[in-house]
Amino acid sequence: MQLAMQQMNFPIVEMGIGINTGEAVAGNVASQKRAQYTVIGSHVNLAARIESYIVGGQILISENTWKDANIDLQIAGQLQIEPKGMKHPVTICEIRGIGGKYNLFLPKYDQ
Repeated sequence: MQLAMQQMNFPIVEMGIGINTGEAVAGNVASQKRAQYTVIGSHVNLAARIESYIVGGQILISENTWKDANIDLQIAGQLQIEPKGMKHPVTICEIRGIGGKYNLFLPKYDQ
């Protein structure tokens, strides 16, 4: 998604991505007049909290997601955060690229 954003013919638009791994409940919520498909759960909440730490077009993932991914990720750095609603600090990682058969890397940028 980050690489596709560069190909769009808009003024500079930055899109941050926050990712966490875990179980969630997905489905239609509300009445038949106004229903929406959504996901809920503590892992979804943590993904939203991770996203709130993003600056510019970063991709941030939880340490659990990094371990579960089992793929060659280029990590630019790690940060320990204390998100609202969590009892313990959480380590997040900034992703700069993915190797292996995908071989996709974000361009270097100055913040």
